[in-house]
Amino acid sequence: MTDSRRARVGLLGLMFKLYDRWPEVEPKQAEFAQEIAATLAPFAEVDFPGVCNTAQQVEGAVARFEAE
Repeated sequence: MTDSRRARVGLLGLMFKLYDRWPEVEPKQAEFAQEIAATLAPFAEVDFPGVCNTAQQVEGAVARFEAE
């Protein structure tokens, strides 16, 4: 008997606020995270809330992961 349930993964993408100087960096990081999520999709439901670069964003994302 196999278990068809998939794992639930919260993917927290972190980036220093300093990199906001280069606006092309964040979209590339988000794209990379989406590639990771797609790779994990057969095995897990991946929740990627976007790239976080402040403590408030990280706290919000972690709170959401914990709530779900």
